[in-house]
Amino acid sequence: MRLCCPLVTGLVFLSGTTVADDSLRTNLDLMRTLALRIGAGVGEVIGTRHTARVGLDLRPRETAWYIETSLVGGIISTGRKVETLDSADVIVEYGVSGLQVEYSHVRRNGLFGSEIVDRTIRVAISARASERVSGKLIGIKDFAEFFVDTIETEEVALVENPNIAITHSPLPGGGLFSSIVEPLIILGSVAIGVFLLFHVRS
Repeated sequence: MRLCCPLVTGLVFLSGTTVADDSLRTNLDLMRTLALRIGAGVGEVIGTRHTARVGLDLRPRETAWYIETSLVGGIISTGRKVETLDSADVIVEYGVSGLQVEYSHVRRNGLFGSEIVDRTIRVAISARASERVSGKLIGIKDFAEFFVDTIETEEVALVENPNIAITHSPLPGGGLFSSIVEPLIILGSVAIGVFLLFHVRS
């Protein structure tokens, strides 16, 4: 089960557009979707006059390569071509400063419902564009995209990739209600039920 948080304009891609999707999506898939949106915003860095060949310099390679294809796809979606660095008209340097997952607010979905948690995916990238031949600076922009939804805690293992550290994040504790108050309410309800059962019989 997945519950989407109604932030800004309904469903939950923040800092821009929103997408409705009822399927359970992995953390890596969501990061790539957000990176695609950032790539599609390349015009905000290079301007409309540069419509032809774009070269990408993506860093740091050890984590940025997870979203490289998405960035390229976003740029191509604007009608521009992505070329090698030595043949491009414009070089765009992308510095990935954040590929993050965060879980927060563990609670029950109702008194006897499943345990759920809020999930936030964040992708932050700084972009710097310059002309390849002259080295002239064209533009600089910081991009940040977010996705927020609610999933069951038992689904966390399904949305994380066991071999990719950036898709993991620790689950917070359930808080006072989940750990103390909620069990007391349940025990109280059971006790009242037992009392009423014997009271009716007598």
